[in-house]
Amino acid sequence: MFQILIASPGDVQAEREIIVEVIHEWNYLNSREKRIVLLPLRWETHSSPELGERAQGVINRQVVDHCDMAVGVFWTRMGTPTSAAESGTAEEVERVGRAGKPVMIYFSRAKVDLESVDLEEYARLREFKEKTYPLGLIEKYETPLQFRDKFSRQLAMKVRELITENAVSESTDASDQDGDVLTLRLAQGDPPEVLPRAAVVEVERSVCVDEDRIPDFVITREPEDSGDLSISARANPDYYREMVRYHRERDAYRSFRIAIENLDVRGWQNLLLELVVAAKSGTARIVDHEPAVKRPVDSTFAAGTIQSGDVMGSVIMHWNEPTQHLQLTQDAEGTWRMELSVPVVQAKRTVFSRNQFWVDVTEPCVVELMCTAYSANSDPRTLRASLEIKVNHHEMSYREILADLGVQL
Repeated sequence: MFQILIASPGDVQAEREIIVEVIHEWNYLNSREKRIVLLPLRWETHSSPELGERAQGVINRQVVDHCDMAVGVFWTRMGTPTSAAESGTAEEVERVGRAGKPVMIYFSRAKVDLESVDLEEYARLREFKEKTYPLGLIEKYETPLQFRDKFSRQLAMKVRELITENAVSESTDASDQDGDVLTLRLAQGDPPEVLPRAAVVEVERSVCVDEDRIPDFVITREPEDSGDLSISARANPDYYREMVRYHRERDAYRSFRIAIENLDVRGWQNLLLELVVAAKSGTARIVDHEPAVKRPVDSTFAAGTIQSGDVMGSVIMHWNEPTQHLQLTQDAEGTWRMELSVPVVQAKRTVFSRNQFWVDVTEPCVVELMCTAYSANSDPRTLRASLEIKVNHHEMSYREILADLGVQL
């Protein structure tokens, strides 16, 4: 059990509650596997009335001296002065620091009504800020939500240090470095199907063997009674040739998702994945949406068009949630960068990026994905995966292609 002292004046009550919630979340994700429990220590819950000694001295003896680390939070107040320090909070964090235990100090930069601020007390707080505190981690935040995010990540780092220093779970720490407990994969389909780490995808592509023999398109049917539009109908002579090209181009891309597979018996928190995708062979092309491919029309009209079939529209995934949303940018020719944020990967689970990316499959290619995974409860890890596109060409006549598209000659 590691006991964490929460030290603060009375104007940051929301942050005190957040600290307790984050500690409970850490316990939920890690306690069973690590065999460690974090216990929040607060004077209001872990001290009892006692006469014969100053109040802060009682708190120090009953609470402060039993902690393994401390978290101090300040906003506009310093707290009531004591005989030993600027305030009870300052005395607590300084006492923990002198004992050689880790101390995390946070200063709020949230907006405040100046009329509600005690300027003398705020001046004392500023003096405290200016002091160098070599044993403490000094951090600032703007909002309670930002405080939660920062404290959650940094608490996990500090707990890892405590584990190492106290040799509580050597075997667990070794498992962080040995073995592939966290793996990078690609996934296809809906619902997504996870592919092997070295994925091979075979694609069937049609090849028109007699494209030079495709005839012009002419209107052989009687115009339908459709008002003025049918009067000025004009055939598109390249309609058959355009349909053959459409057949070849409509499936030129395949969509994939990023998958993170957790084989560990513990959860992973606040994963940030930075991926580099590089073409190793062939001419690879990766985009963040499926390029639009319109089905050709056989006839044009003075007042509009008649279109045979549906329009293949651009497919772009939009998500309101910032997490698990894959961001793709091209870094250089044949190199792309991706970034993905995942709040949590539960034990023995796989999570997927919410949106997809598309790979050009018109030609064979091999791409390699190298990922640096940053986590709140682990050192950075390097994950790798690869994708090979194999293209099987299937020879077809233009008549077979048009029949496949439902076009009658």
